[in-house]
Amino acid sequence: MAARGTCNWDDGEKPLEDPQAVAAARRTTLHITVLSLLMAVAATAVLYFLP
Repeated sequence: MAARGTCNWDDGEKPLEDPQAVAAARRTTLHITVLSLLMAVAATAVLYFLP
């Protein structure tokens, strides 16, 4: 949704009017994605090297 510039409220998706809010949502989405990938790589490495 951040890529489309929308936000999902209780009554459905609505476009975000504020460009700063859209940029903040995109940064948050990217941050969460990168952290989840790093955690997945770390967990995979730990489980791979454990006997």
